[in-house]
Amino acid sequence: MASLHFEIRDVRVKSMESMLPEKKALGGRFRESLMSSTRTLSWMRDRIVSLHLDEREDVGAKPLSQVSAVVLLCQTIMGAGVVAIPGAMNSAGLAGGLGVLFLCYLISMLGFVLLVLLANHTGECSYAGFARKLLGGKWDVYLDVIVLMYTLGVCIGYVVLFGNFLSYLVFAFSSIEQIHQSIVHKVCMTVATLLIGMPLSCLQTLGALKVVSLLGLVGVVFSLVAVMKRYADGDLMEHGRTMELFKGSTFAESFPILALACGGHFNCPALYKEVAPAVGEPDWGATPEGHRAFRRMANVIFSASTIALMTYATIGLFAYATWHDRTQGDFTRNCDASDTWMTGVRIMMSVVVLVAYPLVMSAARRTIFQLVLSPMGVEMSQVVCVCIGVSLSVLCLGVALALPEGTAFETSMVYNGAINCTQICYIFPAVFYLRLPRAKTSPLVRVACWLLIALGIFFGIASIVVTARRG
Repeated sequence: MASLHFEIRDVRVKSMESMLPEKKALGGRFRESLMSSTRTLSWMRDRIVSLHLDEREDVGAKPLSQVSAVVLLCQTIMGAGVVAIPGAMNSAGLAGGLGVLFLCYLISMLGFVLLVLLANHTGECSYAGFARKLLGGKWDVYLDVIVLMYTLGVCIGYVVLFGNFLSYLVFAFSSIEQIHQSIVHKVCMTVATLLIGMPLSCLQTLGALKVVSLLGLVGVVFSLVAVMKRYADGDLMEHGRTMELFKGSTFAESFPILALACGGHFNCPALYKEVAPAVGEPDWGATPEGHRAFRRMANVIFSASTIALMTYATIGLFAYATWHDRTQGDFTRNCDASDTWMTGVRIMMSVVVLVAYPLVMSAARRTIFQLVLSPMGVEMSQVVCVCIGVSLSVLCLGVALALPEGTAFETSMVYNGAINCTQICYIFPAVFYLRLPRAKTSPLVRVACWLLIALGIFFGIASIVVTARRG
């Protein structure tokens, strides 16, 4: 752009100097045409000079489409959580479970929207960036550590799930004896991580994962159809039993699952950067381009969150209606190994987990870069991206393989979500917004932020207490 600017300016100066002596001899029409061309070149020069540096860099950037962004965010939100929703519904009752799920859907969307507003106001696209601009001190390091702990914890959990789902399929379709279950489990974890999860984790942008994310959503849809099919058949239904609307004695046990069911905020700022590549200047959101970008991202957030809500509610409703109080934490365990539909669900959930892993790992990769490499002056090249992705994948695999048999890993995942995810999804987006100048904020949204902080703290503490009591 700089060369274009100088070329236009030079042409204009040359044309003015060379043509000036001849102007008196020019005819009327030719003279008007020349002056019109001069004005056009002058406008082009002024327009180019008025562009900011960041805008010049982003002129050629192609934004991620809304459909692709919806697919990516929806897959990030749901992951493998669909298998656990029916068990949470069993703990809370039908009305209680749906009520908590809808409340968390609303406050989760608020958290997403706050992150987009923060990016527009501050020009930053990360939790650490928001902390540097709005909190100061070492809060940026703290936020990086929180995001890193949560995302790596989830990735380790996904590696364990690789082994759970794939080893079940190995035993279902082979003659390998169950006595080798531990070995098969570790082999499945290793193969899935090194051959699928790790290569996908080395892709530099979220947009590069849009095709595999769509495949993951196909797996979720298949699970939805399978649950509805099992309900329609009626052969597994607990006849003579009814669904309870509210279970007061076990209601709080649903919080660890439902309160974080609509999470995925750790990828929101980076996804917004791909939807609106021009974001990066303070108060960019006040420009017409910023308003349009905010509306696009708001549509993405609403669509992805609503799809996740409807999927959760439908699977939870039909599974609970089928098995009632026998519904387990993983609803596929309610069926035996000969159930073809549930075997299909396990196959598709293996795909879902393999797709969700690189989406979460991309956030961990960005965070470790900001925390360690960026202060050293290292730039995020493709080589650096691959090195970080490989290192973190090997770390997660090593931790998963080192876990002794019988480890209560699900309990560790709950604590990780209750302590770290509540801060990422609910508490800090609201805290950041409250730190913006009052003139740039809405009084109604500020009130909603205080409510969001209170609910985030409540769900976090309640999840910890319930899990500790359950042992």
